[in-house]
Amino acid sequence: MVSIPAMFARRWILILGLLTLCLIPDRATWAARSGSVIVGAFYSTTKANFDNWPKTNYQPPPRVGAFLPGVSAVAFFFRYAGALANHTQFQVVIRTSAGAAVAADPAFTVPTVGSVEMVDVVGPGQGTFPAGSYSADLLVDGTAAAHALFMVGAAPIPGAPLGPIFPSFYASTTAAQASWATFKYLPPAPISTFFAGTSEIALYYEYMGATAGVTRVEVEIHARNGALVAKATPQTLTQYGGARFLIIQAPGRRPFANGAYQAEILMGATVAATADFSVGRPPAAAYLFFYTAAASDATAWVEHKYAPLPQTTSFPANTTTIVAFFAFARVAADGDFYQVIIRDQAGKAVISNPAGYFPTNSGEQSLLETLKTPFPSGAYAADLYIDSQLAATIRFIVG
Repeated sequence: MVSIPAMFARRWILILGLLTLCLIPDRATWAARSGSVIVGAFYSTTKANFDNWPKTNYQPPPRVGAFLPGVSAVAFFFRYAGALANHTQFQVVIRTSAGAAVAADPAFTVPTVGSVEMVDVVGPGQGTFPAGSYSADLLVDGTAAAHALFMVGAAPIPGAPLGPIFPSFYASTTAAQASWATFKYLPPAPISTFFAGTSEIALYYEYMGATAGVTRVEVEIHARNGALVAKATPQTLTQYGGARFLIIQAPGRRPFANGAYQAEILMGATVAATADFSVGRPPAAAYLFFYTAAASDATAWVEHKYAPLPQTTSFPANTTTIVAFFAFARVAADGDFYQVIIRDQAGKAVISNPAGYFPTNSGEQSLLETLKTPFPSGAYAADLYIDSQLAATIRFIVG
């Protein structure tokens, strides 16, 4: 922990309601993780996005990593799970490139075990941030749990080293890359271990300080012994700062051999950034069961101490809400994502909700699928997709 006088911050907190989404990890897993907080995302954005957050219905704001000279406040968004309600403390501390702490928000507790939150931190001495590079640490009970970099100064800073810096560079899933636009180009969740048999690796990086249309980078994957395994087509950066999300395939699209790898961003012969990952994770169970249930049972889920909901395959006429209930295990929290689509007997999608990330590695989920008007009488199918792949289909009847 650091103590810095005259540093203030405001914050927004979002408490997720059980009426729209009910989620708990399995009881054994929760007990083991209750003292260990998982941070799924942490990045900088603008004070304007902080002020406007409630008007967006608390959607994740766009990431902003470069700020104009004279900026007086920088906001931060983060997603967390596994906190102890009204006990776990969070704090954001900002440091210069030399490591000196120059700004921080007061430590605060959160009222829920998992949610999303935003804070805004004012500049040193309640003034502006001088031009330069900064790092921000998200402290959880005094220990750094996540790290973010940002830069103040919209143009290259005189005397600064030539060429871009890469605040973030890590591996993620190809499914996350395919849905990047769907999730409004937010930073994807990092994945350090991939399933055995993986033949494609997605790599995400952010950059600042490039010369638009001139700076050229290459991305390569090397085995533990340093041997080149695969590489991407060289890229020319098109703006001063931004983000790229690319996919590298193993030679001949054969699976990567199980083992450790290092991805490198190269500028000429210079290694500018590295990211480590491995291949060889056992296949995920992904889901344990999937079925439909009645809305009345879902709203009483808490009262029944989260016991599995009774299965229902036949619903009365004039039903407006169908509950899709499923249990999952061995997924990558904040990496793998799910979606439920309900189709009528002609195959037309009548409900297709946005995909959502799994916030825990295992648990149970109850999704309320509601139409503004009653479901027409007939047969329906509900499809469960995990990482954009069909995992299960169940059928039910209305009327």
